[in-house]
This record gives sequence, structure tokens and C-alpha cells, in this order.
Amino acid sequence: MDAVNLKYLTDENGERTAVVIQMSDWLAIQEELSLVRQQESIKQQLISGFADVKLYKSGAKELMTLEDCLKNEL
Repeated sequence: MDAVNLKYLTDENGERTAVVIQMSDWLAIQEELSLVRQQESIKQQLISGFADVKLYKSGAKELMTLEDCLKNEL
């Protein structure tokens, strides 16, 4: 993403109170954030899956059949 042109609103003391951003920049930021959230979700699912494999290998967890898995998803 290219540099974003920001404008700041200030109060009577000169303290920044708000930011004004171009709509096109805001939409690009939202899209990028959405991608990051998707990647984080996939990462967490992989971590959970690897933890399940580890539990299965140690004998602490049983495998789920495809039928059971599909029932849980519906």
C-alpha cells in the first residue's frame, strides 16, 4: 500500500482529536485488514489442527470419522 495522505483535526489546545483520510485509502486499508484477519484465522485453524494431531499421536484423542465431521459442520 502506498503512503496514505492523512489530515488531523485538533482541539483548541492543538491536541489531535481525529483523523481525516481519503475514502479510497480507507477502503484499501479495510481490504488489507480483511486479508490479515483471514490469514490469522487460517493460522489459528492450522495450529489447532497440529495440536489435534499431536494429541492423537500421544493417544489422548481419537480420530473423527468423515461422517461425524460432516454432522458437526451442518
